[in-house]
Amino acid sequence: MRRDGRSARAKRPGDFDPNVRVRIERGAKVSAADYVEMSRERAQLIRAMDAQASAFDAWVLPTTPIVAPTIAEMQDTSTFGTKNMLLLRNTSTWNFFDMCAISIPIPGSGLPAGLMLVARNGHDRRLFEIAAGIECLFAA
Repeated sequence: MRRDGRSARAKRPGDFDPNVRVRIERGAKVSAADYVEMSRERAQLIRAMDAQASAFDAWVLPTTPIVAPTIAEMQDTSTFGTKNMLLLRNTSTWNFFDMCAISIPIPGSGLPAGLMLVARNGHDRRLFEIAAGIECLFAA
């Protein structure tokens, strides 16, 4: 917030990407009390997910459920929201649960596609080791 009480977003809305501005404006409507409560609930969910994840070295899944769209497809405001949500669907889930992940390009698929590996928070080194092993398999 600026000293004059107006945010840069309110004063110069054209300086922000419209797709990003929508998210910022949506977040600005959340009250401080709701934000604190959501943060507490998220912390509980993170602990529960971490307990479930302790039985696995990693999860393996597609990085995105669709191949990468063209720039033109993402500039079309009528399709941006749907495609963006699909592109973020798999990765944002693991971000929410504060886990670590890596995406490995899948060779020979013809279109940009990735294989995502996910592990518990703090297990980055082990995840890199697993990813390196899979990359070797892809190269073979």
